[in-house]
Amino acid sequence: MNLEATLSVYDAGMGKSFLVNAVDQTLLFPPSLHNRLSEGHLARFLVDVVAELDLRGV
Repeated sequence: MNLEATLSVYDAGMGKSFLVNAVDQTLLFPPSLHNRLSEGHLARFLVDVVAELDLRGV
């Protein structure tokens, strides 16, 4: 897939802009890593730990 065509934006004027349609795009959204990681994977644990951190004082 051509990266420039994927990221190009069409300016419709009056503050509206649209992404150009990528005809050869196979997925509407990128695949989720949660679908590929096993239930006990370290990355899932780290996501849970970071979500529980109190970062207000940082």
